[in-house]
Amino acid sequence: MTFENITVPIDGSESSRIAADYGFWLSSALPAKLAAQYVIDPKVCEGLFAPEVAEELGIQLPLDATEKFLKAQKRIALLVLDLFKKQSIEQSVEEAQTCIDIGLVGPSILKRTAGADLVILGHHGKGQQGDDDPATGSIARQIASECKCSVLLAKQPIQELGPILLAYDGSATANGALVMAERLAVSLRKELKVIHITPNNQQFPKAKLLMQKAATHLTSKASEYGSAFGNGKQFLDKVVFMVREGNPAETLVDFARMTNGLLIVGADGSRPKTHRGFFGKTAAHILRNTKTSVLIFRENRAT
Repeated sequence: MTFENITVPIDGSESSRIAADYGFWLSSALPAKLAAQYVIDPKVCEGLFAPEVAEELGIQLPLDATEKFLKAQKRIALLVLDLFKKQSIEQSVEEAQTCIDIGLVGPSILKRTAGADLVILGHHGKGQQGDDDPATGSIARQIASECKCSVLLAKQPIQELGPILLAYDGSATANGALVMAERLAVSLRKELKVIHITPNNQQFPKAKLLMQKAATHLTSKASEYGSAFGNGKQFLDKVVFMVREGNPAETLVDFARMTNGLLIVGADGSRPKTHRGFFGKTAAHILRNTKTSVLIFRENRAT
């Protein structure tokens, strides 16, 4: 599988502009349908125009201050979304959709993206930018952990993006991610490196056997879609299968940073498919500490 319906929540910040660039890039290359969402949080209005705030500031607020602020927010949202549509046309993305939602940011994004199979997020929201604080924003962490579809956390600009890196542990989720990553790499013309992390060198023989099984699985799946996917079979010879020793989460974060790679990791770890709500410890650690873009993969559950 690859992604067919991509949603990008945007707010006009630099972080969301990077996310939008990923949306244009992926939508054009795959191709996939693209939509942008702008969320207006009424709680912001309530906080700004609370009577105690006005009293503390020594100002007299008009009775319709909240209504006027919401109208201003809607005008800003329309400007941001209009720019998104213009840029989508420039990037050869046809019929990109846009929408404005009013509500709490996290729940609004989760509700709107219920029909998507990929959500692309900036790592910070508006007002959270800081060169000394690369941490992932709380909203991004919430969406990545609770969303029912795959989530791409866009950190570095596309121009800085290196190879596609797939964390592989032999689970059913990892096998699905493996096929998706190979097709994504072909579409984006990126090198694919499949990585398994083993805790010690005594486990290397078992790890190498696991990687052989991964290669066999990818070859069998590639033969199924080869006629419909052009040079996919030829690309298989260029896939690199690697084994590294260390703590899985920390080693993957470090390797992605060294290569500037787009790291793909399964959301569910090695748990069985029945554990739908489980967010693996490795994925959670990577999400909190990554310095590069990360794709948290889930099998398509929208259908």
